[in-house]
Amino acid sequence: ILLSVLGPSVQAFEKLDFPAEDRSLFLSNVIGVDHSDSKPFGAKCSDYKGRGVPHCYGGHKGSDFILLGGFSAMEKGVEVRAAASGIVTALEENQGDHCYWSLWKLKIVCDDNPNIEPNYVSVLQSDGLTAIYYHLKRLSVVVSVGQHVEAGQKLALVGSSGISSTPHLHFELRDAQNKVIDPFEFRLWNERY
Repeated sequence: ILLSVLGPSVQAFEKLDFPAEDRSLFLSNVIGVDHSDSKPFGAKCSDYKGRGVPHCYGGHKGSDFILLGGFSAMEKGVEVRAAASGIVTALEENQGDHCYWSLWKLKIVCDDNPNIEPNYVSVLQSDGLTAIYYHLKRLSVVVSVGQHVEAGQKLALVGSSGISSTPHLHFELRDAQNKVIDPFEFRLWNERY
């Protein structure tokens, strides 16, 4: 357990496993949490080390792990796994999962998902943080609300649902006050980045 200072209080957070089956299946560069006050999708951003694009983008509130091989790899199936133990509190798996960046329209389009809503699993971890796993493959969730999950347990498959330009996993941590916690800033990962 890692002790981190957040404002005047001290919080104990669990170390996190990588949230998918194999780190080597993803790009080495992680698109991280934007720590600036920029607007969503703005050109200005700053990750926890003060770096801009491509390490973050304006308004980004999680860590994006981009799947190597794009839609071909997604169709083969890459597991999303619980980064820490906890209880599943919410999920969605019925949204289309073939969203992408259209060069012709200059925006994200979802041919099979006109609402552009993501599939996701939300887990209240035993340390009190909520982990949210976004952009999951349609109908791939293998857990249910109220179920206890262990670190490393399969939750679903990587997809490209919601506002997603390519198959990837968006991993987001929030505290009890709904404040975003950057796992890179607080060095919460078990493995080194």
